Amino acid sequence: MPSPPSLHGYHYVRDIGTGGSSCVYLYEQSITERLVAVKVGTRLLNDAGAQDRFRTEASAMARIADHPGILSIYDAGITSDSHGYLVLEYAANGTFAHPPHDMRPDTEQLLSVAITLCSALQTAHAHGILHRDIKPSNILISDARTPLLADFGIASSLYSFSSIPGYSVAWAPPEVLRGTDLHTAGESSDIYSLAASLVGILTGSSPYELAYGPHNKAQLAEYIRTRQLPPFSHMGVPSFLEPALSQALAFDPNERYYSALDFARALQRTQQRTYGCQTPVIVRGSVPYASSNDEILSTPQQLPSTATLLAPVNGNRSNTPPTKNSSRRKSPSVISHTSTSLRVAVVLVLVLFFCCAFYFSLKSQTRTMLTSQSTSQMDVRRLSNDDETPVPSPVGAAGKIIGTTAVFTWKDSGEDHDSYSWTPTGDTQHSNATHTDAPSATLRGVTGKQVCINVSIVTASHRMSQTPTTICATRGDGS
Repeated sequence: MPSPPSLHGYHYVRDIGTGGSSCVYLYEQSITERLVAVKVGTRLLNDAGAQDRFRTEASAMARIADHPGILSIYDAGITSDSHGYLVLEYAANGTFAHPPHDMRPDTEQLLSVAITLCSALQTAHAHGILHRDIKPSNILISDARTPLLADFGIASSLYSFSSIPGYSVAWAPPEVLRGTDLHTAGESSDIYSLAASLVGILTGSSPYELAYGPHNKAQLAEYIRTRQLPPFSHMGVPSFLEPALSQALAFDPNERYYSALDFARALQRTQQRTYGCQTPVIVRGSVPYASSNDEILSTPQQLPSTATLLAPVNGNRSNTPPTKNSSRRKSPSVISHTSTSLRVAVVLVLVLFFCCAFYFSLKSQTRTMLTSQSTSQMDVRRLSNDDETPVPSPVGAAGKIIGTTAVFTWKDSGEDHDSYSWTPTGDTQHSNATHTDAPSATLRGVTGKQVCINVSIVTASHRMSQTPTTICATRGDGS
């Protein structure tokens, strides 16, 4: 195991924990006196290729770490003895595997936690990053008592399926444990693991442990691979959560939500129906609140996006949702009248009645006008994923090798797409696909006569070309 490294500007405080692939230490930043977690990989990065892959992954993590639901990364590097390290936000409240007693979420709070985590996962997937080991112990609790998705150390590109590392058995989906097709381990597998983790946070056990009570890890894996989950009513999960969780935990990956954003929308609608409010989705390019009957709610009851999601739980709260009649109504104003004349009192009451009727009629008309105008100006997005138009493949492909450098170019289909993703063909060590805004790619250190890449168009909603375009560069005579 690597020892705590000597890092300029930081000094070691104590050990935090050790895992199979890394050691985590507590450091203090000298100038700011800020506590940080330093995660040091156990694997030696002896060659330039391994070091480049580490830098690529650290850079990818940094691009998504500004999301409020993802653990922040402050710095990264390679130690003098060739171990990669990350300087991370320190979450002193621990994880959801064993949260402090006053931070155990009830069902209402769990929905807020779940929506925030879905937003974080959607952001990672939109950047081409799979987590591949979501579980309660990889969901931290910040100082502000908000959830943080952490430990992307075994994350992988959405567009490269060279291996399936990670995935703790209790939280792994069936297709991963079967291992029959590497391409099945995609976004839907992360969505499954997140849903399983939510069940674990609420009940203390993973879904299959609750359902079947296996005696050991091997039996648990066999149950996950071969058996369907029974109804959640047998697991102590409230019935109003069952529709959203059941789809996310579907045995067949194709029956799960299309994206983490779709999972978040289902949870928001559950939250609105049950508790009369919504935690906003924080995803670039997406409206914050879910729809009801396929129309965006113009004025939903909202939870602030910066709200503390895990306020201490009051002892009187329960997992039973409130009834429709349990909401408090504003106390009516009391009109005091001291006149001795009953006639005057009757006249005043009638005048007040007609004034109120006129006021509320005018207010209703104004609200209708404003709501109509607001709704017409909103970016209304349907959530049924009816748009099945396939994403086209790049065209006009060309490639050539000059010396030891291969240069590839291609053209878009004429539409305005966000970016492209390319991966060398037959590359079993390439841990992350390369994303670029320009329709070109360069490979260095080429020694053979031919080298090829697969290129896909990536849309703003992170949909990809159904069929990547393969571009080959061939060495010409004398080159």
